[in-house]
Amino acid sequence: MRKETLLILLILLLICSMTLLCALLIKPQFELEKISKDLRKQISEGNCEVYTNFYESEFDKLGIKSQRVVLPVSAEESNETIYLEGHTFLVVYNEDGYCKLDQEIIDCVRYLD
Repeated sequence: MRKETLLILLILLLICSMTLLCALLIKPQFELEKISKDLRKQISEGNCEVYTNFYESEFDKLGIKSQRVVLPVSAEESNETIYLEGHTFLVVYNEDGYCKLDQEIIDCVRYLD
């Protein structure tokens, strides 16, 4: 082979290697993350329960599994009624990974292939 041909093949190999490396390093958003961020744009106020109810309802409509997490902080009893104060958020998940939706904060983890 001529030197020019070898050089062209080497450059093409280098480009293919870099493309593969970039594809591995720069993962596109996966479906749950994209949906979560799109829903986040639709709500802008309320307490943790308002956000959690909204997210839970929307993911339920899409048939995506979710788990509500309630963290009790304190409880008071008045007239035989217990009032719980705490924090709530939602975790949505599928076979690709999961996202924690905590009011305006969205934290997603994609499972390794």
